[in-house]
This record gives sequence, structure tokens and C-alpha cells, in this order.
Amino acid sequence: MSKLDDQSLVLVTTLKCNLNCSHCQVRKTNRSMNLETASRAASLFLEGKNNRSVRPLIRFFGGEPLLNFGLVKGLVARLGKKAKKADFNLTTNGLLLDKKIADYLKKFPNFEIIISSSYSKIFDDDEFIKNISRLPLMTVNINLLPDNMRQSKDLFSELRKKGFRRFNFLPAYYTDWSEKSISSLRDNFKVIEKEIKSHPDGIQVKNIKSFSPVPLFNMSPVIDPEGDVYFGNFFLDKRFSGWRKELKLGNIQNTNDWKSIVQFPLEFDFDFLFKRTFSRQILDSTRKVDRALSDFVDKISSL
Repeated sequence: MSKLDDQSLVLVTTLKCNLNCSHCQVRKTNRSMNLETASRAASLFLEGKNNRSVRPLIRFFGGEPLLNFGLVKGLVARLGKKAKKADFNLTTNGLLLDKKIADYLKKFPNFEIIISSSYSKIFDDDEFIKNISRLPLMTVNINLLPDNMRQSKDLFSELRKKGFRRFNFLPAYYTDWSEKSISSLRDNFKVIEKEIKSHPDGIQVKNIKSFSPVPLFNMSPVIDPEGDVYFGNFFLDKRFSGWRKELKLGNIQNTNDWKSIVQFPLEFDFDFLFKRTFSRQILDSTRKVDRALSDFVDKISSL
């Protein structure tokens, strides 16, 4: 039986998106979460008695969460004082992150914005840089794709020079990497490691503090726009669309407390799921890419 990680709660605020990135496997639809669903899930999560070793974390995900930013503001307002006892993060491609949103977010030192986009030109926009400089906590995902090794290395260097200090490195998992591409990935990590070592000016690598037993996917309870509760974020990947029924645990409206959520039973063989979905070659590529990332993180941790 698999066990949920109840340290965090993921709210899929919308499945709409304003981009169509080639590496993104999230199924896009017009569905969006309403405030009642988000409020019930967050309240049960924060009020639940548990053995959390860290502050509870509420994550806003999508789609593009800024397309439903009214929900985010409404939830924080409804939680009131409870919001100060939790941390929040929101993953966005950044295109909608304007001055108005930045001015709102700068009031919350416990709210992290994670910018994750293949549209790297956004960082050439002076107005965008000005807006995100207002944010108290901001991380940039460096997306590493088999065909953009040079771009990712140069992007890190460019962003560091512009004053960015928090990074997360995210290789494309469950795709085919040639041995040459994996070698280039390792070479890139060596260059980035050297640059971090040469400029010890407060650079933080978020990967050091994050871990998942399954690359890319998490084991937290995830609430979809209709309030359905899923074991992890696997169901968002369109490659697993045929397994939604097996991964669904229930609905947030039919639960009375957080304990009943985290104790939802799930007897499911995830190894079977991945072997049925991906070829041996893809799984082998993923193991090698994840090993390259782990080796990089280990070296950065010791600096």
C-alpha cells in the first residue's frame, strides 16, 4: 500500500494555459477550480492533526495558475491568520506576472513564485525583471532539454549576472536522451558547478532540499478543479490519462477531516504503471538523467 506525503497540498487551480510548450505533458482543458473547493481543501489540510516536521505548504499549480489568480487571492484572504502559519508557492510561466500581481505578492514573505518556462526571452523584458524584483521569494526553474544544453547553461549564467539567486534544475524526464545528450548534460552541470563555486554570492539550488521517490512526480495529495483527490500529480500527465480511475482517492467534498484524506488507501504498483507507459529505453534514459542531476546536487551540497 502506498503512503501519501502530507507535508504539502497541491491545488490544480486551472488546466488552462497561455502557452503550448513542447516538453509539457499536462492535459490542457478549460476547467478551473472555484474558491469553495480550494477553501475546503486548504482548511482541512491546515487544521489536520499530523506529524509534520516542516511548515505546511500549499502549492498552486496548473495549467497556468495566474489565469485564475483571483482564486489564489480569495483563498489567502479566506484563510486569514491561518495563512501566516503556512508556506505557499505558485509555478508560473511568468508571462502574466505584471506589476499588480507583483505588488500583491510582495506582501507575503512566505509566498514563493517559481518561474518555469521554455520561453526564456521573458528574462530580456526589463519591465518583467522590474516586477519580479519586487518579490520576496522567487525561484527560476532551469529546464534542461536534450536539444537545449547550451541555452540552459547560458541562461543560468545570464540570470546570475542579473541578480537571480534561487534556482531549480529540471531535466526533461521520460523522454529519449542520447548518450551524447546525457554527456552534454553532465558537462553543463560541471560548468554551472564551477560558476557557482567561483561566485559564492548566496546562490541557492532548490534541488538540494527537494526529493521525490519518483523523478518529476510527487506523492502529495493533489486536488483537481472538481475537488477530486489524487495520489500525486501523475494524473495530470496526458500519458497517464488511462489511469485516472486507479489514481483517484475520492473527492474533497466527501471527506470530513484531513486524517480521512491522508489515510485513503491506495494499492497500486507504480513500477507496473511506468513499465506499461514507457519503453525500456525511455526509462533507462530517465535513470541516467536523474543520476546526472543527483551527482550535480551532491557536489553543490558540499560547496
